[in-house]
Amino acid sequence: MSRPLLRAVVIAAAVVIAGCSNDVSSSSRATTPRAHAGKLSNILYVNPLPGDTYWDTIGTCMQTEAKTRGIALRVVGPPGGNVDFQAMHNLLSQAVESRTQAIATWSSGSSRAFDALFARARRYGGMVATLGSRGASRNQNFEVGNSAAYKARIRVRAVARRSGRQYIGAILQGRTGPDLAEYESALRDEVAKHRNLTLVDVQYNNGKFTKDVEIASTMLTRHPEITALINYSGFTGMLTAIKEQHRAGKVLGYMGSEDGQRGGVQGAADRIPLSTRSAGRAR
Repeated sequence: MSRPLLRAVVIAAAVVIAGCSNDVSSSSRATTPRAHAGKLSNILYVNPLPGDTYWDTIGTCMQTEAKTRGIALRVVGPPGGNVDFQAMHNLLSQAVESRTQAIATWSSGSSRAFDALFARARRYGGMVATLGSRGASRNQNFEVGNSAAYKARIRVRAVARRSGRQYIGAILQGRTGPDLAEYESALRDEVAKHRNLTLVDVQYNNGKFTKDVEIASTMLTRHPEITALINYSGFTGMLTAIKEQHRAGKVLGYMGSEDGQRGGVQGAADRIPLSTRSAGRAR
């Protein structure tokens, strides 16, 4: 791919992806996107957690931006309600093999393995954007996304809008990492701003999302006063625990949204209320 065409692809893809973000880190940020958009024909978005309203809304927003500019955008992601890095790696590998022009995904949890694929994409002239990965990868063209602090704040604010006193249990991925410490600090700070909120327990799955059922169940048993669970990423374990503890309709699960309406296929089927609407265009 020639240098002018590569720059056009980078600019067009940056506009489509960054249109759904409140933060862009790149020297290629576009100011005149429509003049270049025709140079880019396809983008792949690997959604790390299909079913999570935060990541799904990014995909929906990207679809709208791409359609406006006549660019084909395909959205894929691992099944199962938890982040599956191997499945994501397979999808990214397929995209590289087919020489997809532009790839967007989250890379914080598996940056080294993904970086090798990003480097291969860059070698054939592909463009790579990481979303909310907080500098975990090195071989992308640019990083866009909302800060970890933003994600924590919108989840806490969703709980705060409920009437009456709310008792929160939080399942976090870990204490250290590119955005984990920032997330926890923002979560604690935001809880302290609301008179009706109390953070009663914080536990860590250390990236092992299959432990979420056990963690959430133990949390609900030890603290029967809990009215809301906030999960850093993944919802299957949290929902399963709520159902097994017979707390459906009493405990609300939050995964990245700004209201407390019921939503989500699995959540609605189990009559477990979920927060459903992410920020739309983030701020």
